[in-house]
Amino acid sequence: MERTTAAFNVEGIISVAGKSELLKMLAKSRTGLIAEGLSTAKRFPISAHQSVSALSEIAIYALDREVPLKEVFASMFNKYEGQQAPSVKNLDNHDLRADFETILPDFDQERVYISDIKKVYSWYNQLVAAGLGLEESKTEADAAETEENAQ
Repeated sequence: MERTTAAFNVEGIISVAGKSELLKMLAKSRTGLIAEGLSTAKRFPISAHQSVSALSEIAIYALDREVPLKEVFASMFNKYEGQQAPSVKNLDNHDLRADFETILPDFDQERVYISDIKKVYSWYNQLVAAGLGLEESKTEADAAETEENAQ
């Protein structure tokens, strides 16, 4: 019997320094990128000189590894049952750190700053509000089990 879990596909989703809204990369231009806001659907030219981070390339430091952001989002999705996380404005820094610890218990508290946690919550809420990033996928253990049963 195959089990599925919610996973976040954040390919093509970017964060640009100075913009609070996540953007979906649409195309490359000769001077940079063309991107569209997830919530506003407004298109932006992104200069090659601007600092751009692809969510698919971001990871959170844990004590023994780096956890891809999509795994953190999947954990948040499960915890909040597919709904938005509490607004960071409604939590003080201590409560926010404690809540994040329930999502990623072994995160490195010395290298993961409160500003990083706030970004994760903000990005997660934007993805959920836009209905983007969710896909059903098999867990690695389920994929191995399916492969064993096929042999």
